[in-house]
Amino acid sequence: MVPVARAMGLVDLHCHPLPGIDDGVRSADEGVALLVALARAGFDVVVATPHVRAGLWDNRLDTRAAAHAALGEALSAARERGEPLPELLLAGEHLFDDVLHDLLARGEALTYPGGGAALVEFQYEFVPVRVEQQMWRMHRSGVRPVLAHPERYAPLQPDTERYEDILGAGAWGLLDVMSLVGAYGRRAQAAAERNLDKGLYAAACTDAHKPEDVTEVERALEALRVRVGESGVRRLFDEGPRRVLRPRGRSPRRRDDDTGPRSEQSGGKRENEQPDRSWVAREGRVVVISIGYVGLPLVVEFAKAGFHVTGYDGTVGARSSR
Repeated sequence: MVPVARAMGLVDLHCHPLPGIDDGVRSADEGVALLVALARAGFDVVVATPHVRAGLWDNRLDTRAAAHAALGEALSAARERGEPLPELLLAGEHLFDDVLHDLLARGEALTYPGGGAALVEFQYEFVPVRVEQQMWRMHRSGVRPVLAHPERYAPLQPDTERYEDILGAGAWGLLDVMSLVGAYGRRAQAAAERNLDKGLYAAACTDAHKPEDVTEVERALEALRVRVGESGVRRLFDEGPRRVLRPRGRSPRRRDDDTGPRSEQSGGKRENEQPDRSWVAREGRVVVISIGYVGLPLVVEFAKAGFHVTGYDGTVGARSSR
């Protein structure tokens, strides 16, 4: 059973309270201070997500467990003092690279509790080559990629086109709420506001690294409330996180599972509607709009399966394939 937030509480999917394991808190006392501050700010559940970066922070299940154990005594002392504390869950923040794919293949990735999703990040100055295809494969393998703070990556800041391609490949976007108050500069703030207005986030987080960050988090929560209303805050800090923490294979797959934040735009099958048998016989025609990072591999796979495929690209027109 995956714990979820108590009534009226918030869920933070991305935080750094484990001591001495990455660029987060340095001591157990500082980690407890961060958790206490988040509890007072309204968070009932916090997920510790230490960085996983080869050669810099080579965190694995054992190093995470050791850091969690080091926090234990300080947590017990805080409880005895009557300090408010959120429920602490464990995951990780993986750089989206070959190390992650290897760990996923071996079942050793620091996924979210339940195993159905994993938090990933990019280098801030570039997006990996063919990332849409890689994320699509990761999603199809049963682990949903949750992209941390997309508004902070320089290639995704000018407009939403590339970011929407990444979402279309199966990823979910996770807003760093402190972006809304300029914590990472004007470009990140503008991108966060634009993504919010277009409904391109599945959930939000604090990405707090030290107790002092929580003052900015509280200011950012108010900015978020002004922009999206109380219902929007609940969606991003309660309903969205619950979906991320849903155990792998817990419920039947639905159409809106692929769209994440845009699920309200997806149509379901009408009652008593019969399936189109032409797809079984490979007689249906497939049309793919935009032959790019995601579109081209789709064209190839449908053609291999025996479908008649037409691909449209704005620069070269239509191309057909059997």
